[in-house]
Amino acid sequence: AWGICTDNDDRIWVGTDGGGIDIFDNGIKIKTIGKDKDGITDDAILAAIKDSNNNLWFGTFRGGVNVFNSQNRIISQFLINGTNTDVRCFYEDEDSSMLIGSSAGVYRYNITTKQGELYSTQNSGLHNNLIRAISKDDSGRIWVGFFGEGLTIFDKDFKRIKSYKTDKGLPSNTVDYIYKDMKGQMWIATGEGLVCFKTPETSDDFVVFNEKNIFKNTHVRAIAEDADSNIWISTNDGISRLIPPYDKFYHYDRYSGVPLG
Repeated sequence: AWGICTDNDDRIWVGTDGGGIDIFDNGIKIKTIGKDKDGITDDAILAAIKDSNNNLWFGTFRGGVNVFNSQNRIISQFLINGTNTDVRCFYEDEDSSMLIGSSAGVYRYNITTKQGELYSTQNSGLHNNLIRAISKDDSGRIWVGFFGEGLTIFDKDFKRIKSYKTDKGLPSNTVDYIYKDMKGQMWIATGEGLVCFKTPETSDDFVVFNEKNIFKNTHVRAIAEDADSNIWISTNDGISRLIPPYDKFYHYDRYSGVPLG
């Protein structure tokens, strides 16, 4: 499973790596949506999100974006500058603009006005066009994770503010996920560990959790937070729960019934 989201009926839509989209209701799979019979552009689903209009967006490996309209319940193709591209992440901001991270750069599309613009190395401060993660902090700055170029913070026009790579202490130059928690802290998932910017608006300092200290599952793929402010991390060796005040990890792997990968 890669991209996961829920619809208005609390059903879970799970994007798979080659098997299309599985829909679950109360833990039971009720339907599979695939390329051959349902018309989605690719069966490899890499990202998913529900927007403020309750429509579901799915990013694919070779087929660009597919959007499920919650009103007419039809899935349609969404082109980025008229083409399909590898799509790895979504983020909708407070202005109803969907930021789409792809292998062509970042596409900003306003779901209300239907206007869009592609930001790439040709017209912005992007280091390369291989976008893997995107989010915003409490100041409205855009955080972008790259494949091979680390982490960079941009202003609203994608002008570069700060960059972090391994030469500045980042554990890896590949960033797979960015998450802002309820306290405004920014969490970064990398191929070699977990990173936390505890006060991103006032300090460049960050903490690295990896095998050198207390976090053994270094290949981090996704991050979430529960109602008790625990941070949950999916890795290549199961799931980990971090209790932030104590920086204490609990690991759940195949011995706990969690499948690997």
